[in-house]
Amino acid sequence: MILTAVLLPAVCLLLVIQARRILLATPVSVVAGSDFMLTYPLRSERWSASVILDKDRLRWEASTNQLGSGYGSPGSRIDVTGSFPLSAVVDTGFRVVREDDDHRSWMRGQLCKLHCPLGPALVLHTKDGEWSMPMNAPDRLAPIVLARAEHLRAERARARRDGETTAF
Repeated sequence: MILTAVLLPAVCLLLVIQARRILLATPVSVVAGSDFMLTYPLRSERWSASVILDKDRLRWEASTNQLGSGYGSPGSRIDVTGSFPLSAVVDTGFRVVREDDDHRSWMRGQLCKLHCPLGPALVLHTKDGEWSMPMNAPDRLAPIVLARAEHLRAERARARRDGETTAF
């Protein structure tokens, strides 16, 4: 009875510590290791635009809307689309696109290109340069993109390492 009275609080404390560690582990790491496809709206003028976080790619698309139809409805068509592998993302950041910034195009299509509108933008640093994606809350997507990119690189390194050990 005394042993139970002494051990029970210790076991409960250990369980609470473990539960807290699990609950405080950012959901970012859970989402990064999953195959969930996430879609975030992008800011653009006269367009419906979104970025889609696939398992191993970051895709973006924009469509012009016809009278009263919304994004993805039969009356809209995708005019601009693009993607690149998540493993190319080295770092993420934020910036505010201002009036005096270079308004370079951030999305290109066959006949049209979109310029980065004023306001907050998610900046993806890749091996080939940086990409700015205008969005209202870039701080929500940035850690997920970075965590999923790191997860993909770790998976590929593990697969290479396992492939080398099984080859011998």
